[in-house]
Amino acid sequence: METMPSMQVWRRLHADGKLDPVQAQWFARSKPAEELYDTEVDPWNVRNLAADPQHAPIVERHRAALTAHLAEVGDLGAVSEWDLIKQGLVVDRLSIEYRSRVAPLPEPFNNLGGPRGVDGRWWTPADVPATTQS
Repeated sequence: METMPSMQVWRRLHADGKLDPVQAQWFARSKPAEELYDTEVDPWNVRNLAADPQHAPIVERHRAALTAHLAEVGDLGAVSEWDLIKQGLVVDRLSIEYRSRVAPLPEPFNNLGGPRGVDGRWWTPADVPATTQS
């Protein structure tokens, strides 16, 4: 997706500060933990109602339903990938297979960060396993 010409134009416009506030939301470094939209009034899902006290009962109902569902299925989404790796529940494929092939995007398109390990540290050449170095 990042190499598509249209995405490169969007990234350039974002880097140049030429997007309106709604368009710029796409490039936010983080998203709200909770989102709630009135899709009939706001079909583009631009106005997040989750923090609006008027909608608190709906948010609470959704929270409870989600919490119950996650408990029912044993979801591990709240456990960091690094912890899952340390517990032996998942394989660290980034370090083992992909790290040597991943590179940051060229300026100015690298505004989403760069290559980091699952522990949040920036990768260094020393982090690349010898079996994957060419």
